[in-house]
Amino acid sequence: MTLLLTDRNMHPLAIQTTLFLVKVLAVIYDIITLPIYAICQQPWLYWKRKRTCFAKPVIEGDSSSAYLNTKSAEFDTFKGCQTLNDIARAAVRRNAKRMAMGTRPLLGCSEEKQPNGKVFKKLVLGDYEWITFEEADRKIDVIARGLFAIGARPRKNLAIFAETRAEWMLTAQACFRANFPLVTLYATLNNDAVVSAVNETQVTHLVTSADLLPRLLSVVDKMPSVTHVVYMESAISKLPAPSAQGLEVIPFSGLEKRAEEYQLPLECSPTQDDVAIVMFTSGS
Repeated sequence: MTLLLTDRNMHPLAIQTTLFLVKVLAVIYDIITLPIYAICQQPWLYWKRKRTCFAKPVIEGDSSSAYLNTKSAEFDTFKGCQTLNDIARAAVRRNAKRMAMGTRPLLGCSEEKQPNGKVFKKLVLGDYEWITFEEADRKIDVIARGLFAIGARPRKNLAIFAETRAEWMLTAQACFRANFPLVTLYATLNNDAVVSAVNETQVTHLVTSADLLPRLLSVVDKMPSVTHVVYMESAISKLPAPSAQGLEVIPFSGLEKRAEEYQLPLECSPTQDDVAIVMFTSGS
């Protein structure tokens, strides 16, 4: 509340009296509105929350420790899950018939020339095709078994060098299920970075896309540990011939046939102490 006094000849006593009356009015206003404020704002709840501890570190005294809700020491959503594969299987059990992934199939590609002379590729996509959690789970099993069939083994690194797509996620989940430590390589990494990452992790099996396959094959001679390359097919990409002797190049759809031929049990249950991911980011 602001009171503007403009009369310079006003007596000091009058000024003091006026200010006193203003203060009295302000106090009366506060008293009248206090019940309304208390009902609407409920300040006692704020005071209670302010003194409440909502989370505590898993490791006391460790500033880098994760924090857990004090009301429950366990993650209720996935209680009892110890690994990423446990979480995936729990999600399938709860949402078996619900939609899990949607993909728009690539129907074709057209080129548009810009005024500056550059040519942009415009993709022609179809309607979304959905699969349920249950269907995704079956695909994950097939991919895991197919990778076993071509020689991938638990606790031996497997790399994905591809753009984000449904097959990327399904392959990652297959790695978590089969206990293949997953090495992730950004599709934007240059050739030298890819070679360095693969050689550092001694990857033997590498999953890529048809678009990136030519780049990969151009430097595969510099990655002696790689014996198998699986590529995710594309409707518009032309595939080059493999350049390295002894390198097996397999289409992603071919994993299903390989999986049918592999009848041995998958004794590969991961534990919470196994490595899940070795991640090479754009800044690594």
